[in-house]
Amino acid sequence: MGVSESRQCAFFGSNAFTSGSPSLAPTPRVSTTSSMPRTPLESALAARDIDGVRKAIADGADVNLQFGDGLTALCRASSLGESRILKVLLAARADVDARPSHSAASAVAEHVTDAGFAALHWACRDGREECVRLLLDASATADVRATDGVTPFMLACKTGHFECAKLVVRAG
Repeated sequence: MGVSESRQCAFFGSNAFTSGSPSLAPTPRVSTTSSMPRTPLESALAARDIDGVRKAIADGADVNLQFGDGLTALCRASSLGESRILKVLLAARADVDARPSHSAASAVAEHVTDAGFAALHWACRDGREECVRLLLDASATADVRATDGVTPFMLACKTGHFECAKLVVRAG
């Protein structure tokens, strides 16, 4: 990491964000009490079942559909660090820059949509280097902004995932 990137990470690793920012909220989980039933794709992804993901896609699953918790399959796979599933989703033309639209499905979904994270935000926030590489290789926008203006680079720095920060800086 060059001097410039080190200074930027030092700044963003400071208290540049408030603790109330949606940018560092816990990773949402699907509520078992959700009124929205799980799709086959969502169930397969929750089980980290790559064959189930392939089957759901082959059966016509929409890889860009937002789940009940506000995440898309690509966002969820990125957050989980499931690079094998991420590759399958990318091959199925999942939108690398998709951000959740507003949904009143649940309080968690509302929080996720308020944050406005793309898959690259989730991967950087959770330190998923291989997922960051895959998303950037698939032409994800390196400086995509969340609702509050936070970029994947800022999240990577704030959460101490400096290798992810370097990948994003190198991508532009």
